[in-house]
Amino acid sequence: VNVPPPRSPSDQVTVRGADAALVQALSLVKLHASSVAVETVNPSTIHTYARPMLYVRRALQYFHDRNRFRRIESEHGVELRVPSVAQAAAAQTPEQVLIEVQGRDARAVTAAKDAVCALFAAFPPFHFNGIDVEPHLHSLLTGDGGTVARLQAARSIYTLFPKDTAARDILVVYEGFNPDIDRVAPEAREDAVRALLRKTLEEFRQAISNDDSYATVNVDVPVSLQRSLSSAQSQAALFTAANISGRVVLRFGAAPDDSAEAESTRVRRRDDSQLSENEVQVKGLTDDVQKIVAELNLRVAKAADYERLHSFRDQVAVPQQMLARIIGRGGENIRRIRSERDVTIDVVDGTNGASALVKLQGTQQDVAAVAAELYEFIERLADQTAETISVQADIHRALIGSGGRYVKRLEE
Repeated sequence: VNVPPPRSPSDQVTVRGADAALVQALSLVKLHASSVAVETVNPSTIHTYARPMLYVRRALQYFHDRNRFRRIESEHGVELRVPSVAQAAAAQTPEQVLIEVQGRDARAVTAAKDAVCALFAAFPPFHFNGIDVEPHLHSLLTGDGGTVARLQAARSIYTLFPKDTAARDILVVYEGFNPDIDRVAPEAREDAVRALLRKTLEEFRQAISNDDSYATVNVDVPVSLQRSLSSAQSQAALFTAANISGRVVLRFGAAPDDSAEAESTRVRRRDDSQLSENEVQVKGLTDDVQKIVAELNLRVAKAADYERLHSFRDQVAVPQQMLARIIGRGGENIRRIRSERDVTIDVVDGTNGASALVKLQGTQQDVAAVAAELYEFIERLADQTAETISVQADIHRALIGSGGRYVKRLEE
């Protein structure tokens, strides 16, 4: 019996087997299907809102975090198939965020469906708002007795921080138990809630902007070195080398900047600034930032020393007919030289019978040693004589011998 995946829109169940057993199997499938009642809720249609998918994502994130769906399952003895936060974030259409209510008791399923609808109805879109805060600054809001704890107690505002440590979006939710809001006339309540959430987000901005335990420093780093630091693995190695204790964020001037996105709500500190292509911005706790800056400056100095020492250049002319032997099978000679000597090697083919050029760059000592090796190789090849002999194809195998032993004997 093949059943479509839970999120598939297909309602086709395929039964395969011996003809004599198909009738009984189909009867059992229908019996089982009819014993389970299923209702569907489309949360995107419960409220009229210009951005229904944004509302559904925020509501699902909050309800999952507060275990609201598990309560409904427990109270009504049903199973809810609810999109996860990740599935909701990736969803593009309302059909991808449908909620299924399943159970053997049709009345319990209907009651649970009504409970789900009532849950969404109790949290309209204006109960949600969000703010974009860089991850290393989240702890400014979550510390002991911090802004978040105080606002939840005083204003009935719940704050959700992303589970992903690299994510920036913070969600704030009005939970509906604020006496000041309750005293407002019903027709003015929506504006009052929106104003309360905006005030909350502004306090978040102020708490982040006014804190002096975090610092932002721009460091001059060449684009070539930035590329070697851009991967997560390279940054982890940098943090280990600097022996930092907290979270530090790096912005690379050579990388595209997404900070100018439309409708961006990103919180910026006073010490944030635009980056030039050759700058890296370091953000985090002041002590950690100073350690990273020192490590970056050390690496920049080492890179400059390396570039200065490895700036010597030379080239060797190689007759075109010898180039393949110089390079070696699959480039093995060039790879060997590179592994033995810290030298950059570029080969430029000659045209119209002109000699090819093997260009070398590195320290003067290494370049001179490689050039001497190449000249010696060319001299050896020049002393050799090549002659082509025509051999019929049908005797090639016999001439080579088993395992190439005849050819090896000739070479020796």
